[in-house]
Amino acid sequence: MQEHTLSGGNAPDRVLHVGETVRKPWTAATPSVTAFVRAVLAAGVDVPQPLGKDEDGRSVQEFVHGTRAMDLAPMALDDPTRVGSIVRAIHDASAERMSFHAAIGVDIKGEVWSCVEIPESAEFFGTGKSVRVDAVVDDVRLENVGAMVTGTGGHMISLSAKVRKALGKDIGDTVDVAITRR
Repeated sequence: MQEHTLSGGNAPDRVLHVGETVRKPWTAATPSVTAFVRAVLAAGVDVPQPLGKDEDGRSVQEFVHGTRAMDLAPMALDDPTRVGSIVRAIHDASAERMSFHAAIGVDIKGEVWSCVEIPESAEFFGTGKSVRVDAVVDDVRLENVGAMVTGTGGHMISLSAKVRKALGKDIGDTVDVAITRR
């Protein structure tokens, strides 16, 4: 399949149009960005679908045909209202999501559990009780998992041996986490 370089955008390296997809370098932020885009999609906002990672380790998204916004004529009078409603929908979707960096390992009564503590979680969830969440930990997606209470007013998600093996990480290692409320 032929690759064509796309111009514009904010990616530091080459962004390519390949078939009906866009390919760009996979970075440390890609899992969190992908989780955010999936949350926006789930909220009903029409954005390009993330499609995963290709055989070359690049991030793959759906290609959307059309004219780049910077190449369009000035907006018509009703366009700002339409754009504003899209921005509002993205804002509302992001209110259901948080991202953070954390070390694996939560001290529970003198024992270290293979969990990741969610910062300021009681405020985010609006409760000190257990809740269900979707999470992305580095590249690993965890759907409909329990955010357990820590006993100190916060929440944590457990990372099983299988998940830690998939991550290539263990207690004490740092991970990037994106949490979405269910």
